[in-house]
Amino acid sequence: MSSKLVSHGIRFCNHAGEAGQGVADLFGLSNAVIVPSSSDRVIVGGNIGLRSDGTVPSTLEEECDQAFKNIEASLQAAGLSNDALQMVYKVTSYQYQDAPEIFDTLNTVARRYFGATKPGWTAVVVKKLLHPDAHVEVEVEAFIPKSKL
Repeated sequence: MSSKLVSHGIRFCNHAGEAGQGVADLFGLSNAVIVPSSSDRVIVGGNIGLRSDGTVPSTLEEECDQAFKNIEASLQAAGLSNDALQMVYKVTSYQYQDAPEIFDTLNTVARRYFGATKPGWTAVVVKKLLHPDAHVEVEVEAFIPKSKL
């Protein structure tokens, strides 16, 4: 059954693999939601550094990198191209409190993906995340150029 929102032009998108469609099916969510308006945008819900085999990398840098790869895959599933992360204008990150160096690592990794784009960013420290091995979760909002729709 389809959401009533579909009749209003909202599109729900998931990328392939355990970190995409698998997680979407497990938790009843979408990896990305396209919300039409005068300026089309895509909202990507929280992504962790979950690999396609369901594991979280052992290093913080690899975990952050995988989180951004998952976000990029969601943005591409929503119709953006290889520069999808350069269209991100808002980031919210949640960091596990026992990893105080997380924001510096996360921001360093993000710079590689965002290029010259400097999105607004809210960082929140939390007691724990849903996945027991995760240290970071990231959600974004991105602009979708009319030519991409």
